[in-house]
Amino acid sequence: MYTCKGCGGYLRFDIESQQLKCDSCETLSPVPDEADQNMEAEYTAKIYTCPSCGGELMGDDNEAVVFCSFCGSSNVLTERYEKESRPAKIIPFKITKDHCKRIYADKLKSSPFAPKELKKPEFIDSFRGIYMPFYLYDAHVNNNISIEGEKEDESGVKKIITEYEFTGNVKSSYEGIPHDASSSFADDISESIVPYEDEQAVDFATGYMSGFYGDTADVDKDIYAEEIKTIAREDTVKKVEEARAVKGITLKSSVDDQIVPEVNDGVIGMYPVWFLSYRNKDRVAYAAINGQTGKMALDIPVDVKKYFMFTLLMAIPLFLALNFLLTLSPSIMMVISGVFALISLIIAGVTQSNLSDALSGANDKGLGNQRQGQKKKTVKPFMVIMVIAIIAVVATFILKPVSDIPYYLVSLICIVAVALTMTSLVKVYNVISTRPLPQFKRSGGDDNA
Repeated sequence: MYTCKGCGGYLRFDIESQQLKCDSCETLSPVPDEADQNMEAEYTAKIYTCPSCGGELMGDDNEAVVFCSFCGSSNVLTERYEKESRPAKIIPFKITKDHCKRIYADKLKSSPFAPKELKKPEFIDSFRGIYMPFYLYDAHVNNNISIEGEKEDESGVKKIITEYEFTGNVKSSYEGIPHDASSSFADDISESIVPYEDEQAVDFATGYMSGFYGDTADVDKDIYAEEIKTIAREDTVKKVEEARAVKGITLKSSVDDQIVPEVNDGVIGMYPVWFLSYRNKDRVAYAAINGQTGKMALDIPVDVKKYFMFTLLMAIPLFLALNFLLTLSPSIMMVISGVFALISLIIAGVTQSNLSDALSGANDKGLGNQRQGQKKKTVKPFMVIMVIAIIAVVATFILKPVSDIPYYLVSLICIVAVALTMTSLVKVYNVISTRPLPQFKRSGGDDNA
C-alpha cells in the first residue's frame, strides 16, 4: 500500500493524470520506478478468495471482501498473503470508470430485451478495474525451405510452362504474442477485447495496481503453445507466399510443412480490464471492457417478459392484417400454423446443438484446464410437443374431416406448441449467451452456492 508523504492518506493510481493520487489531499505523485531496484522474481500479494467459486483477486482495498467479480455473489472473501511471480510488463489503465460506464450504457441502448437490472445505475457502478494476467510469448522461425512451382504463359497458339525451384532460409520473429493466463477470464472474452497497444506497456511496478485489483495467473503455459506456433507459422507462410520472387507462380509444394516455429516460455504481462458480472440463479453474464482501448465484450441475456410483450404487440396487428387480406378458412389456418410449427422446430434443432458446449464451458481451454473431471450437465429435449403438432397437421390434412372443429383444434395445438418452443428457445438463448457459475480448483467452491 502506498501512502501520501504529506498527510499519510491512501494513494491510488489516477487514470487521468497517470500518477498516484492521495484520497485525502489529492496530491499527485509519480509512480515509483521499480525496474532498477533489483527487485525479486516474486512479490508478496494480498489474495482474496471467493468461498463460493474459488475465484481469486489480488488487491489492497477492503471493498474486495464483500463481492466476487467472477460468480457475482455477495460473500465475505477470505484473505491471505502469498508470493506471486512478478510480471514483466504492465499496461496502465487509460479508460476511466466514467468512460467505461458510458460505453456500456450506449451498447445497452441497442438491446431492448436486456433485463432491467443490467440498466440500473447502481448495477453499472459496480464495474471493477482488474489487471488480467496475459502470457506474452515470443516465437522464432529459422528454417531452410525448398519450394517447387510453375508459371504458365501463352505465346501464340503455344502454351509455355516454366518450372521453378526456390531454396533458402526463412527467418522471422514474433514478440509478445498475448494469451490470457487466468482460468477466471474466459477465452472468448479475452479474444474479443484484444488487441492491446503493446507500445504503451511499461516495466511492471506495483504502484500502477494501487486502487485496482489483479487476477492470478493459474493456467499452464504449455496449453497455448500450439496456438502460438500456429499464429507464427500462418503469418510466416503468408509472407513467403506474398514475396515478390514467387508472385504469379503456382506453388506445387507446401510451405506450411517446412515452417517449424520455436516458442519461448511466456512471461506475464498485466493488462487492464473493466469487469462486471450479472448473476441470475445458476448462470452469470459478464461485461468486459479493454481498459486501454475501450473495446467491449458483453453477454446480454433476454428478459422473457419483455420478449413476449413485444411478440404479443406484433402478433395482434399481423393477425388483423391477415384477416383483412385473406379469407382464412379452417384448413388454411391449420396449414399456416403448421408452417410456423415446422420453422420453430428447425430453429429449435439448430439451437439445441449449441447448448452442450455453453453448459460445460468446453470451448475455453483455460477454464477446461481447471474443470478436468467435472461432469457435464445435460438438458431435457423441449421439441416433442412440436413434433406432435406437425404430425397432427399432416394427419388432419390427409383425413380431411368434414367438421371445422379438428382444424381449429390442430391450429390451437400448433400455436401452443410454437409459444412453448419459443419460450424454451429464449431460455436456451439465455443459457448460450451466459455462462455456468465458475468452479475453480482453489480454496472454496460450493456447487450449491
